[in-house]
Amino acid sequence: MLDKISIIVPVYNLENYIAQTLDSLLSQDYHNVEIIVVDDGSKDLTWEIICDYAKRDNRILPFHQENTGVFRARINGLKHITGSWVAFVDGDDTVDKDIYTFLYENANKYNADISHCGYKAVFEDGSIKHFYNTGQTILQDRSRGLIDLLEASIIEPSLCNKLFKSELIQKLLNEYQLDYSIKNYEDLLINFILFLNSKKSIFVDKSKYSYINRRDSASKNKSVRSFLDTIKVKETIISLSPKYVYDYAIKSYLYTCINAFTFLSLSDVESEQSRIIRNKIIINKRYIKLLNIRGKLSGYLICFSPFLYRFLYIIAYKLLK
Repeated sequence: MLDKISIIVPVYNLENYIAQTLDSLLSQDYHNVEIIVVDDGSKDLTWEIICDYAKRDNRILPFHQENTGVFRARINGLKHITGSWVAFVDGDDTVDKDIYTFLYENANKYNADISHCGYKAVFEDGSIKHFYNTGQTILQDRSRGLIDLLEASIIEPSLCNKLFKSELIQKLLNEYQLDYSIKNYEDLLINFILFLNSKKSIFVDKSKYSYINRRDSASKNKSVRSFLDTIKVKETIISLSPKYVYDYAIKSYLYTCINAFTFLSLSDVESEQSRIIRNKIIINKRYIKLLNIRGKLSGYLICFSPFLYRFLYIIAYKLLK
């Protein structure tokens, strides 16, 4: 008999989307699944829809919590898993009917702890953009998996296009202190910990996961808070990084700090947050040499002439806009 896969689905106010998500999961050709749906205190009809689906199919296990965010919803869901493998799906996305057969077979073929694939963005006008659907196969040891994750050029830092051995999840729950105040980009932190504890991963670039690109999606709305959360995530990653990935972690961190400072430059001439972020770049300025040419120029200008950087960037932004 095939191993059971536990699928974690965090949901908040998705009454118009959760049905299509659950329908896509229930139509899988991999049948030995449990679908753990965690409602994060929805104010609409989401919870009622989830309960209705649970009555019709006992593979759906509904849980309700007070509104504390997707991070805690995912972790609370993980506490109820009984499967040998774990997957994640966002409550407004869909998956191809063979995604878990595909990921499970690849994991077993390569004796991997993590199996992952590409994804596609589905837009409101019906158009689709693949990331990247090349068919490429990449076998990753721990080092390469972490580096690919931090570079994010091919490997998507989302949790939702991956299948994890449950032993990795137990390590995450039992051996790490997680900061639930983080509301954005917690995917990368969880991924980093799981890849850090894996021995081998397999990536086959076929886009089996569909990210539904909504205008009101929280992941699309950048804010000062989202940048500060991302910086906090990457600082935590630096603290966890072995020597062989430390430079990659610092490089990823500096790019985020530069992007955050740039974002603030367009919304604020000067602020306490921009001063704090600039100071983070200054503290790590010896690592600016690791960045590409544009990153180096931006990093050094922010360190030594932030007003000139703001002036030049605002002019360039207006011209390009």
